[in-house]
Amino acid sequence: MKKKFLVIVLMLAMISAMSGVLTACGGGGSSASDENTLTIWTHNDEDTWNESYQAIADAYMEANPDVKIVIESFPYDEYETKIQTALMSEEGGADIYELWGGWGVDFAPSGALAALPEDMEKEVRDEAYPSTYGALEYDGKLYGIPQEFNIECGGLLVNLNVAEQQGCEIPKNWNEVVKAGIKGTVKSDAGEVAIKGFDFVNWDGVMYLYTSMILSQGEKYMKKDGTFNFSTDAAQRAG
Repeated sequence: MKKKFLVIVLMLAMISAMSGVLTACGGGGSSASDENTLTIWTHNDEDTWNESYQAIADAYMEANPDVKIVIESFPYDEYETKIQTALMSEEGGADIYELWGGWGVDFAPSGALAALPEDMEKEVRDEAYPSTYGALEYDGKLYGIPQEFNIECGGLLVNLNVAEQQGCEIPKNWNEVVKAGIKGTVKSDAGEVAIKGFDFVNWDGVMYLYTSMILSQGEKYMKKDGTFNFSTDAAQRAG
């Protein structure tokens, strides 16, 4: 089975990954060939990311005319199934994948993924938080590069400029977060919200904040058998 190179794509680091893959694939010469063509799969729900990927790939190909990089994007709703099928097959699919880090530990035990080169693994461990690459680690090796800090059960970001303008203190507990959110909200003359005092930028944050508030009370929501319990007093208080 040809091993796939999983990269949770930090594009500047991805170029180094490409070099490693090309070395493994062989090839060379003055023009790109099938032996040193890299296919990258992304999902097309993030056009800004994809535009950046393409710009960096174009720059790399201009500097390295013997390399061809093909970026293919797919609807996110179809992406998980497509990746699963590709990674479990002996041919087809891509060389590099953009995907959620949690999938890495699902695919690594199958042997379908290539581990990072040692020098790249060291760079990731030296420069990233353990919580960002933990989901990419299996049996002591890393199988991907984190795309962003992605500390899912992490913290809240505070816009200090807005806080100062609205006279909000930095919250120290949940009740103060609620008060600051109300005080920091700015509405237009028409009554429309111009600045949200507190907001989730995507749906992921809702569950991660909820579960982190359970953990912050010294309680757990996962039982020993791997099932979840959200009916505890701590879970009720967090809700």
